Formats: sequence, C-alpha cells, structure tokens
Amino acid sequence: MWKVRRLIAATAFWLLLPPFASNAQAQKCLFAFARFFVSDTEGKPVPDVTIELLGEVPEKVYAALAAEARKRDIYNQDFKLLPPEVKETVKRSIPMSRGGDLCGNPFKQRANSTKVKRWHKGEASTENFGFCNAVGHQRQPFLLKISAPGYVTDYYVGKYLTDCLQHVSAVMSKKEKLMKKPKLVSIPK
Repeated sequence: MWKVRRLIAATAFWLLLPPFASNAQAQKCLFAFARFFVSDTEGKPVPDVTIELLGEVPEKVYAALAAEARKRDIYNQDFKLLPPEVKETVKRSIPMSRGGDLCGNPFKQRANSTKVKRWHKGEASTENFGFCNAVGHQRQPFLLKISAPGYVTDYYVGKYLTDCLQHVSAVMSKKEKLMKKPKLVSIPK
C-alpha cells in the first residue's frame, strides 16, 4: 500500500514539475538579445556588414509572407524576402517608433564599428552585433535590411527579440561583377 502511495506522489510531482520549471526559466531571463552572424555563400564572415531594423510588419502581412515562404519549404519564423516581396513589405511596414532598442542601441549598426549593449545595464562593445529587448515586450515581426559593399542587399522578416539569447544567421551573395565588353581589335592580314 505504501508503495502505491509513493508511486502516486512521485507521478504527481513529475506531472506538475514542467509548468513550474518553464515558469522559473522565463523569470530568470528578463532581457533578450538577438545576435547576428552574417556570412557569404562560402561560410566566411562578411566584412563591413550593416544591419538595420526598418520597421514593424503588421501581423496580417507577416502571415501572408510566411505562407508564401512555406510554399518554398521555408518554415522558420525569420526568413529572407524575395525581390518582388520587398517593395510592398517596405511600403506596408510601420516605421520604428523609437530611435533605438530597449538598451539604447541604434536600429542601424555596422559590424565591428557600432558599440552595442547586450543587456540594459551592460557595457557597450563593438564585439556585440544585434538588438536587445525585454522578453515578451515586443512580439511583432520586424523588417530587417542587411547590406555590405560588394554584396546583394537582403531583406528579412522575422520575430526577433523574443528569446533570452537568439542567434540569427544570414547568408549574403556577392554581386556579380559586370563583365566589360572586350574591345574589338582589327588584326592585320
């Protein structure tokens, strides 16, 4: 009989533990930081890359874009926009209401140049590259522009700034160099 009671108590403990464990984790993490890693198609870091949050994307627009992305077998909450989608998304996005994120970081940052804080009371450093926020403060999707000299400018839509520490990876393609037309040379006979 005592074994049955012990088994019931242990089962009840393990069934009730997950909600408490998940709540404890959420309470530990007050600030979110989305750290950006930008590489080229060969996996090498892109020098002189700039990231910029252009605006908030209305939920209906995000849902439509996400549905189109799923047709391309992309199931992430953050995804690259196709060139035809960019102009309309930029037009329909809501400009950022503040000049920077919750930590005072600018919405436009250049890698290894802009000093960025990872936490509200932390020190700013050029080694940090991304945006911070309070967890649960902003859950709407954002329009993100990533550019670098010699690379194609890319636009992404995503729900950044929602987790304690989020790693955002982006891959940029080099611009095709325009081939110069060869000069026609007359060859003597």
